[in-house]
Amino acid sequence: MLLNFFTVIYPLLAFKDVIFKELQKLMYLVGIFAVCMLAYVYFTTTFIIFFDETRYIENVPTYLTIGIMLSACFIFSLSSKPTIAVIIYRLILLFFLLQLGGRGPIFNLILSLCIYYVLNLKNIKFNYKVVLMFMAGIFVMIFYLDTIIGFIIENVNIDRFNMVKASSEDVSVLYRVIVMEKGLQTFYEHPFMGLGIGSSGISLTGVDQVEFPHNLIIESLMELGILGGILYLSIYIYFFVYHLKYIRKDKRLLIMYIIALLFFLEDMKSGSFDGWRISLFWICIYIIEYNFKMNNKNTLPKQYLTKV
Repeated sequence: MLLNFFTVIYPLLAFKDVIFKELQKLMYLVGIFAVCMLAYVYFTTTFIIFFDETRYIENVPTYLTIGIMLSACFIFSLSSKPTIAVIIYRLILLFFLLQLGGRGPIFNLILSLCIYYVLNLKNIKFNYKVVLMFMAGIFVMIFYLDTIIGFIIENVNIDRFNMVKASSEDVSVLYRVIVMEKGLQTFYEHPFMGLGIGSSGISLTGVDQVEFPHNLIIESLMELGILGGILYLSIYIYFFVYHLKYIRKDKRLLIMYIIALLFFLEDMKSGSFDGWRISLFWICIYIIEYNFKMNNKNTLPKQYLTKV
């Protein structure tokens, strides 16, 4: 919890100016580095380290961790004009995201993109370059669709994305359902005060170990009770609802808003208080940009004015 606290406080104290451009460069650097590393392990047939537990390497991030970062890099690329280089970059990100096979990062990315385009709908403009690239993409798909699909899904377990089938057969999904049910049962038994922070392991497994119900709302309810659960949820409700009126006017704010939403959605699937700081960190980054623009909206130099 202390690490969560300092992760939130640090950006608020360290950054006093808009930092979007720096973040944009950093996320491109992260994305390109991740793509290079993934390409190396993919074409050297060592990609199996992400799926075979017997070949797991301790210092290598899990496929879910890499997947959510690829999703974040993809969203950040929306801040750039859709040049050929950017489009290729996005396609490569999507290719490796699919190869990793993480359902959460893919589904959360799709949902976040849908919300992004709905919020940004009135600002979307199509020029002849976009239309020509779209037509070229359709042309390629018509003649090489089978080859493209075969290459993309050659090493992908498509059954993992069949959620109807996964809900009754997939071990990962079934385990999440079990621990969520146990978490809710614990909350029903201790609705007012909960069992205290860090009690999830004992409650879910009967052993004092690190474990959580893979959903921060349930975890907050079972550990902090109804008041703590409502307080936790109110942080996100206030943030996402209150700032809706601002993000439609500024693409940079919208991008960081969607990034915060992406990590919030990930917390709802696989998060715990141990990793809660990630979504809060992005909220704080958004707030830094928002506060600077609100405090200087009448005196901002031209380079800070965002055209959507």
